[in-house]
Amino acid sequence: MNKNIFISGLFLYPGKVGGAENYFYNLLKGINKNDYKEISLVLNKHINYTEEVLKSFDKISLNVKYNRGFYDYLLKFFLPKSKKAQLIFSPNYITPFGFGLLKVTTIHDVQYLHYPEYFSLRKRLWLYISHFYTLNRADRVICISENVKNDLLNFFGNKYKHKLKVIYNPIDFNRFETSNEASDTVTDEKYILSVAAQYPHKNLITLVRAFNKLSLVYPKYKLVLVGQLAKNLIGGNLLYQKELNQEVEKNINIIVVGYVSDQFLGKLYQKCDFFVFPSVFEGFGMPPVEAMGMGKPVITTRKASLEEVTLGNAVYVDTPLNDESFYMAMMDVIVNLNEYTLKAQRNKYSILEKYNPINIASQYLAIFYEVLYEKKNN
Repeated sequence: MNKNIFISGLFLYPGKVGGAENYFYNLLKGINKNDYKEISLVLNKHINYTEEVLKSFDKISLNVKYNRGFYDYLLKFFLPKSKKAQLIFSPNYITPFGFGLLKVTTIHDVQYLHYPEYFSLRKRLWLYISHFYTLNRADRVICISENVKNDLLNFFGNKYKHKLKVIYNPIDFNRFETSNEASDTVTDEKYILSVAAQYPHKNLITLVRAFNKLSLVYPKYKLVLVGQLAKNLIGGNLLYQKELNQEVEKNINIIVVGYVSDQFLGKLYQKCDFFVFPSVFEGFGMPPVEAMGMGKPVITTRKASLEEVTLGNAVYVDTPLNDESFYMAMMDVIVNLNEYTLKAQRNKYSILEKYNPINIASQYLAIFYEVLYEKKNN
């Protein structure tokens, strides 16, 4: 097969690392490990990409001057004529215009339909139109969880069911290989870890309030919060960050470290007593799965995809906006920490196997081949 499969990485921005970015890099690592070379990446020539895995692929650099969505929608027309595109994979919801072109697109969630208050009207319209177009024009739509698939069917209709394919996010645990970078002032004390960007739906305020209660009983525990601050996020809510900061300032045992390297995060995962993820909405939710893959007890919610992707093996809070619920869950885990840790160590192997990037990438490659085969035989 000629090099006629293109993957768009135009949604990547320097310093903006979240679930979609990690999903993309992990998937590329899996494709590379499958020793599949018939793919070219489309990147923004104005960005200095530092991820090592990008070096393993042929690259086409576009002169992106405007919103990346403009280029993703018109991607067919920006590609070199010498490299005729047969299939374009869009890993972040935008499906290119153009007939005679096979298209596979990933949709990560429809949070804007569940929590419209977190989005401007303009953003909601943009996402709805983009998702509607993808469902109508893509040959396959990858959903990162059964929950996302069910949401698309519920909001857009069962007529798209034949296009939807659930493939879970790949997770590369090798990226957490540790160094001496992590601060001993954090890692040498007993602490609870949470990893989440400071978006309102991550529900960190409830966790902080619950921890403030816990500190009255266990004053030696610390809470370490990892994740992008609201001021560094696209669509970040500065009012929410201010409210969160006010709660954090009530307790000197809360440490906000912001964004950290993978190696630092790996050490934090390794040395925490347990992990808490209070989010009320996730299309997938990589951090609790990462913590489980590191053999740590996890407290999270049953909201959206979280029970699904944690394989029913976490401690679940049924009323996530109630800080008393998280307080009681954390108390239970601390009192029975040895038991929960032994269980987490046993369960981590199922996590490592299920989300192995090589296995996940092979599922994507199978979809690409399936779509190409259908085109060839029609």
